[in-house]
Amino acid sequence: MKRFTGVLLAASIAGALLTGCGDKTTSSGGSDSDPIKLAVYPLTSPYFEYAMDEQKLFEKYGANVDLVEFAQYTDVIQALDSGSVDASIMGITEAVAPIVNDLGLEIVCMTDYSSGMDGIVASKDIKSVEDLKGKTIATNIGTMNHMLLLSALDKAGLSEADVTITNMSEGDAAAALIGGSIDAASIFDPQMSKAAQESGGSVIFTSADLPGELSDVLLVKGSVADKRKAEVKGIIEAWYDIQSQYDKDSDSVVDIISSKTDLTNEDFYDLMSGLDIADIDYNKEMFDNDGEKMTELISDVAEFLYNAECVEDVPDKEKIKAAINGSFIEELGKS
Repeated sequence: MKRFTGVLLAASIAGALLTGCGDKTTSSGGSDSDPIKLAVYPLTSPYFEYAMDEQKLFEKYGANVDLVEFAQYTDVIQALDSGSVDASIMGITEAVAPIVNDLGLEIVCMTDYSSGMDGIVASKDIKSVEDLKGKTIATNIGTMNHMLLLSALDKAGLSEADVTITNMSEGDAAAALIGGSIDAASIFDPQMSKAAQESGGSVIFTSADLPGELSDVLLVKGSVADKRKAEVKGIIEAWYDIQSQYDKDSDSVVDIISSKTDLTNEDFYDLMSGLDIADIDYNKEMFDNDGEKMTELISDVAEFLYNAECVEDVPDKEKIKAAINGSFIEELGKS
């Protein structure tokens, strides 16, 4: 298998994604009286949690929840690994390593899928994916953006051997492109658009070219999902409540989000243009037949991560099924 410049297993995503080296017994929501710690960080879907909290939707649906803010996506991965948070919306790629490493996290809902929010932004002299041959590209190894990059290269008739891939967080990759030390970055918005604007470059490939492949899921500690079923169901209900409000009166929801972040309403709408919400019917399809479609999706992602040397094993389908908890979607689908 090929290795990437500057990244091996020990370096990837601060070790959290690959090794599962945190304390697997710690549980911030271990007692029924403790709030369930839900991570919020700078990405479109988690931003909705601010509106859910402001409108007391968690309380409305019987969930005792505290939001825990993070500055970067990789910090959330470490927090889930160490047990300092109980739940988070994460990319489908980040759902694989906990299964491989027996971290006791369960997939309880698919929240959304990217339809242009993720992509490859390149310097002004690069106009297509084919032009990346011989260039240096930054991405967060082992994440959906890494998977998008390899898929884009494959579609263009290139392989990872034709480029130099270096491991960077989204923010660092955007800064490096703006500063001119790399040629391209596979990242997500708002960093992608910012990097394009400030570098004078352009976005040459997005997840819209890979329909339905890059999705986000709600990961919850298995112990919390088992002992506090009603509250986990309440978190999912709060998610769909805020989506219903957004469909009917988006400004009222986005006003809350913009007041809690450095985004304007226009910024948030731009982000949402590259994202599709996975509604209950979509989830029922994914979790139906003992999670058959979700299992296949996770298996495909696990193969990608294994080939990219980001996980040490590909879990068998029974192990994957054990980490897919469709009971909440099944119950909500009946109501």
